[in-house]
Amino acid sequence: MARRMARTAVKRGRRRRRDLNDVLSENIRRIRKERELSQDRLAELAGTTQGYLWRIEAGLANPTVEMIQAIARALHVDPVKDLLEPH
Repeated sequence: MARRMARTAVKRGRRRRRDLNDVLSENIRRIRKERELSQDRLAELAGTTQGYLWRIEAGLANPTVEMIQAIARALHVDPVKDLLEPH
């Protein structure tokens, strides 16, 4: 019984993180396209590579708080309100 509960807690924890990662990646992609920026240009403005930005937008990378802030600055948006909240 304890094993089953531990596995469920781990699965739930992973799912919560995945949900936030989905919101972040969708919001970055949406705002970037609204601003008519290429991945190359946004990556340059945020101080990263196009490949890493692609992975963030695809939900394959877990960016640091510093990277989220850099992307928010490059997009001229609030990192919490505009990038981490569902829209």
